[in-house]
Amino acid sequence: LSNVAIPLEKLPSTGVEEYTVVLGQMKEPVGADFIDAKDGLTLIAIEEAGALHRWNETAAAERKVEAFDLLYEVDGKVGEELIQALDNGPLNELMFRRTSAKAASEEPDAGHDGKV
Repeated sequence: LSNVAIPLEKLPSTGVEEYTVVLGQMKEPVGADFIDAKDGLTLIAIEEAGALHRWNETAAAERKVEAFDLLYEVDGKVGEELIQALDNGPLNELMFRRTSAKAASEEPDAGHDGKV
């Protein structure tokens, strides 16, 4: 067994980036439209008013929430509890996974469609 040093920038990208949106116990609606996805909810639109729009106004470019990002955890809750947390608030931490638009929208499930 030998060790080979490979510069980090030469390693292949996985095409997936995870990031956290910290809202600080917001009671206002998220202001976004989602559709069900395999591992959470896929963001399809951000409204002009709401917590995500305000987050994007001040967030660094790489931390802005974008269409097709996957919301997979809300304040430590996943699955059906994630949806209940979005509907009931207050919200503190939203965990997103960014992938290509094609990958994020490949297998939407019937179910929770609409605004939160």
